[in-house]
Amino acid sequence: MIMNWWLVYQKEDIERNRGYIDMFFRSCGSRNISIELLETPEAFDRLNTQGSSLPSVVINRSRDLSLSRILEDKGVAVYNNSKVTKLGNNKLAAIRFAEDLGIPVMKTAVDPADLDYPMIAKSISGHGGTEVFMLKSPSD
Repeated sequence: MIMNWWLVYQKEDIERNRGYIDMFFRSCGSRNISIELLETPEAFDRLNTQGSSLPSVVINRSRDLSLSRILEDKGVAVYNNSKVTKLGNNKLAAIRFAEDLGIPVMKTAVDPADLDYPMIAKSISGHGGTEVFMLKSPSD
């Protein structure tokens, strides 16, 4: 039996992740898994199309929390599921989650005025090494 999987990315992330995508396709091909690369809007379109068959598994690399939730509600196995997607794409939520589990985390503050300078700041939603800043003073 051939399994049908989706690998979902935001359009702007596909070329940057081409090596990972190619590895996934090679691995699935050797395991009798049919996999399709879909951009996020196309995945939503497929979900909204009457009579469209659902995949067995979705590898959601799009960071789209709503996509994960809709697929989960339809009974599809989703990796990254909505909980992982939320924590993986909201640094503050991930830090709070780790703190609640008693896992030590680096000193973190919502208000940069609470920290000593210089420091490195990262936005809550940055990914792939983006939105990282060196702050030398509160005015930065």
